[in-house]
Amino acid sequence: MSLVLFDMDCTLTPARQLIDSKMIKVLSRLLNLTKVGIVTGSGYQYIEEQLSPLWDSINPPRLENLTLYPCNGTKHYEWNGLKWIQHSDNSMIYHVGISAFQSMMKHVIRLQNKAMTCEELLSDSMFFGHFTSNRGSLLNWCMIGRDATEKDRKIFEAIDEEKCVRKILKADLDFALQNSDITRGKFTTALGGKTSIDIYPVGWNKTFVLKNFCKDQDVYFVGDNCESGGNDHEIYTEVSQYGLGAFQTTGPDETIKIIEEHIIPNL
Repeated sequence: MSLVLFDMDCTLTPARQLIDSKMIKVLSRLLNLTKVGIVTGSGYQYIEEQLSPLWDSINPPRLENLTLYPCNGTKHYEWNGLKWIQHSDNSMIYHVGISAFQSMMKHVIRLQNKAMTCEELLSDSMFFGHFTSNRGSLLNWCMIGRDATEKDRKIFEAIDEEKCVRKILKADLDFALQNSDITRGKFTTALGGKTSIDIYPVGWNKTFVLKNFCKDQDVYFVGDNCESGGNDHEIYTEVSQYGLGAFQTTGPDETIKIIEEHIIPNL
């Protein structure tokens, strides 16, 4: 049986929004045909918030064919017939050591201050708190704060597109991490979603999820952030080389077309 892996934000749902009825319908059809995995940099809480209409629907799909892989697949959850049960977990602090983790956090806090005070970045913007989210195996850094409203996120997205705020801060963070004896060679960064940067141990990108499967298993992948520096890039590249097909999407509507035109016909 083939496996179809999906990113979540901007692939199955708009960023930080609920899955809609059209996507529920096509995913339910897909789950009747094959195994599906959702691999995202988000934690389980966000998957539950955004995708729960899929398993709370009047006619729920075959959830035994669905696996949830939060935090780039460093955790995974399976359906036991009643609820989602966690079956694996990994700790970034345990893996890199507390000294390296604390040093990385100091760099992030310093660069957050730069973002808030530098005229070329975000000094004129609004900030909303909850700038970092420690997800155990991954740290998510959101410059405007995860407490921002959807309207404020859209404003930031426009600024980011114009000024490349996240790319500038990512480059600064990469430089700082690689020029410190404490953190050198221990962390990777990637653009996550539309408003943040993900930080995690080297090798803990979304290809981590592939450790759960046999090398010869037939795999598809669909994600939106597939360019170099994006958090879908590594898995998109690997599945492009060794899987059945990797697809870059511009959003849920195109994802539905990919499923209906390129994946389901080949199952």
